[in-house]
Amino acid sequence: MESSSYKTTPYSNSIKVVWDNSNNQYSNFMIKYRVSSKGADFADLKTKINEGEIDSLVSNTQYDINVYYVDDDGDNHSMFKTTCKTNEATDNELKKCCERAADRPGRPTVYNFRVKHKDMIPVQNDRNKSDVIYVNDIIAEYGPSTTTCAEKNILMLGATGTGKSTLIESLINYLTDVSYSDDHRFSIISKSDDERQRTSSQHESQTTSVTLYRIPDRKDLKGDCRVNIIDTPGFNDTRNSTEGDCNNKLYDKRIEIQIKHLLEHIIEHLNAIVIVVPMGETRLTDDQTHIFSSIVKLFGNDVEKNVLIAMTKDDGGAPDCLNVIRAAGIPFAESFRFNNSNIFTKDSPETDAIIWRRRKATFDSLFKYLETAPKTAVQTSVDVMNARLGLQVQLEALKDKLSELTQEVANANVNAEKETECVLPVAEYERQYTGKTSMNCKICKKTCHENCWVPLDMFKRACEIFNRNGCSICDNKCDTGKHIREKYIYKLKYVNKAFVDEAAPKKSIQSKPPKDSLCQFQLTIVKIEDLLKELKKKALKHCIMSTDQYIQELIDREKRDNQVGYQSRVNVLENVILHLQTGKSIGTLQFESLTI
Repeated sequence: MESSSYKTTPYSNSIKVVWDNSNNQYSNFMIKYRVSSKGADFADLKTKINEGEIDSLVSNTQYDINVYYVDDDGDNHSMFKTTCKTNEATDNELKKCCERAADRPGRPTVYNFRVKHKDMIPVQNDRNKSDVIYVNDIIAEYGPSTTTCAEKNILMLGATGTGKSTLIESLINYLTDVSYSDDHRFSIISKSDDERQRTSSQHESQTTSVTLYRIPDRKDLKGDCRVNIIDTPGFNDTRNSTEGDCNNKLYDKRIEIQIKHLLEHIIEHLNAIVIVVPMGETRLTDDQTHIFSSIVKLFGNDVEKNVLIAMTKDDGGAPDCLNVIRAAGIPFAESFRFNNSNIFTKDSPETDAIIWRRRKATFDSLFKYLETAPKTAVQTSVDVMNARLGLQVQLEALKDKLSELTQEVANANVNAEKETECVLPVAEYERQYTGKTSMNCKICKKTCHENCWVPLDMFKRACEIFNRNGCSICDNKCDTGKHIREKYIYKLKYVNKAFVDEAAPKKSIQSKPPKDSLCQFQLTIVKIEDLLKELKKKALKHCIMSTDQYIQELIDREKRDNQVGYQSRVNVLENVILHLQTGKSIGTLQFESLTI
């Protein structure tokens, strides 16, 4: 449910509430909630920011939610009241993507995600031999996209025995919205037979190669974006200790080479470089310090805001490891505390439930930080990266324009001569609060760059949408002064509108003749084709989509959104794909071939 000042986002076991506090009027809030229609007492959730996530809820259940600000005397003042229904449990759908592990008495059932698609990429190491990088698509196969802006790429680094693999398992259970009370857990780590034999030893890494886990953006997953986790072998592995420390250093060097290859050829940007260290660690070895520093330096001196410290094995004590990391000269922006001891157990229900909630809150904080943290480009030219991001933003924005023009073409196909009255879908834009800053045009009343990273108005010119001619998204190339940063977007919606007699569709809906509508439709697709060609030239990866794949992505969005008149738009777009697949240019497309 949404209003102009707040937004509720339901999941199967939780509800996230975000509200407007853009003037920073208040600094303490209280969320009260209960199951609707039961008359039960309200439970409380306190927060110091303008959002909160209510967890451990029952799926497919409606809740009353009241939000208050708390004054300096501790008194509550109502801000708004609403209701929200949690989603149906989606665990069964996710379980279909898994292999069920053997049951263990007194413990939750573990479901291991199957790999939908796996690539094995050979990497020549410094001994003229090949290591392998694994790219594992989890839940769904990774498809081409016009943009990687919404992807969160997280690189995990840690010495052997620091709990890095367990942290990744905790992350996947966070993304799948598993609650402590659930009778199941999910696992993502793939292990070879050799690795399984060594799992019990904290001195030997459970991972032998760099592995990229690609997790899709789905409604039944948290994160609201694709999440790519880069799992690396533990540094300073003692499997070669019988051959001396020299071999350990060579092994660590191989890890570094694999990571470098991954960043040069597969990953375009990094959102986080997570260094995993036990919270009570009092020293780092010289080898660990050297490796961490070498990897950080791969990205230049401006990487500090992307380096995060994950303090594992949190027992509530002082974070001694931070002093060690600072002394080693390793820059970092934020640190997060994790206790992952109960991810696959239920030994102490009361204590474990508290640990689970705290860990979930920590992941919430981590992903909130990633929303505003800058992306670190991994290619050599930042200018090329910015040019590519600009192209991606344009391609995303053109989806709305193409959808509108598609509806115009669909409406023009209505035989107005035989109908004196008809009801047709018409495009409108609705202003919606999101809680995330976007770049909107005050003249066009449209969102030009959703989730824009630009931090202040004085830096608006730095947004990828602007060039020397003005905004590359606005039809009239509006300048920066006509744009505003705000936590709202203009959402494309379709509504039915009735047309009678002289307000027949071809006269009222089309401000121009049908052939002109088709011409604008064709010109927009030509622009998309040109942008895709330019994007392909600038991209490091060779998975940039074709024009028909781009249109198919819009078709999928239309079906997913299920808005008024979506089937008529889908029919037109499918006919366009059939035309392109014959090898003909979009300029030869005839209006009659789009007849519904």
